[in-house]
Amino acid sequence: MTNREIYVGGGLSAIDAKGRVAIPAQLRGLILENSGGAPEIGLVRSRNAPCLTCFDKPYIKRIPETLERDYAERKDPTVTREYLARQAFATIETVPFDTSGRFIISPLVRRLGKLEDLAYFYGVGDYIEIWNPALAMDSDLVPEEAKIALEFFLEQRGAK
Repeated sequence: MTNREIYVGGGLSAIDAKGRVAIPAQLRGLILENSGGAPEIGLVRSRNAPCLTCFDKPYIKRIPETLERDYAERKDPTVTREYLARQAFATIETVPFDTSGRFIISPLVRRLGKLEDLAYFYGVGDYIEIWNPALAMDSDLVPEEAKIALEFFLEQRGAK
């Protein structure tokens, strides 16, 4: 896993009434490179922000390592390893996507990510975050540069 591509860039996609949404092309290409061409992603609610974490399927094997690091760095002594594992794995969904990057986001995952009609995808290194654009614009967890990019994507779509 040392030769993994880093997730960079982003984009904005509409979510239709059936929950179909498309991964932006740049990110889709990186997912395919990291997964050996397998068109499948994992989705789970972020442990640190009101958004979804999206990753290539091989990344699932790295989650225990990140949990161990989070456990070692925890501030709350009542948080156990088991709790972190439940939080990380209980609602992960893996879904296939087609050649244009379209996949169906389930109602549960959509609720966990607080997504409505638009999804803001952006790479954060090891994985991708998927935000409700309104929440991203209001969040202190989203850097100014990412908000400027989101504004640009919204303007291009005519949504701002």
